[in-house]
Amino acid sequence: MSTQQRDEIETIKERNISIKLSDADVERLCNKTGESGLTVSELFQNFVGDLVDGTYSNGSDERMYANQWFDRCWFGMGFGETSFLQWLITNESVSDAIEEWIDLQSYGEQEDLDEDDLEDVGFIKENLNELFEGYKGERGASQDSTLENEMEKVMQWHDEMTKIMNSKKELTSDTSSKLEEANHVDCKTLSGIVQKECSTNSHAPSNEPSMDFDEGPEMEM
Repeated sequence: MSTQQRDEIETIKERNISIKLSDADVERLCNKTGESGLTVSELFQNFVGDLVDGTYSNGSDERMYANQWFDRCWFGMGFGETSFLQWLITNESVSDAIEEWIDLQSYGEQEDLDEDDLEDVGFIKENLNELFEGYKGERGASQDSTLENEMEKVMQWHDEMTKIMNSKKELTSDTSSKLEEANHVDCKTLSGIVQKECSTNSHAPSNEPSMDFDEGPEMEM
């Protein structure tokens, strides 16, 4: 085991991710996982690991086919315009752009800027404009977009990632009550389609990433 993998393993925790599914697709998904002896969260964990060559994966063939699926879907084919976010990620500049943008917004909220602050603002704008001009020079870049509009999309992406990074699933009071009432639970389903990995010796949630389903069409991972 490499040092990188060991470090990644230490960060494994439950994540909250909401997706929208029909009731029928929830049932089909649960049937699929039930046939294979997996929970829904385990299925998604395995697929994500193969798709992104993650901390764990099922092997080189599985990674290849997962990426072939992604590349064959409309969002992976590269049709249409290239977004600034896509360009930043490809050029490994997204962290720099986000940091510069946050600093610029912070300065914008201040009423009185001294000479040094104004110099920093000018430097930040220069760096951002340089990145944006690099993007605009690429084939497929949107020529009608502005830096402000594109950075708004970048920050939406960043906010979503931050929310997932910092998420920690909390049991709802309803689910907590059911867990407290359960005794020697040996199943992987509680209250209809609410998925919960249980221990026969403890009612506390495990440390493994898992997925919960709401009763409606939206479910949380």
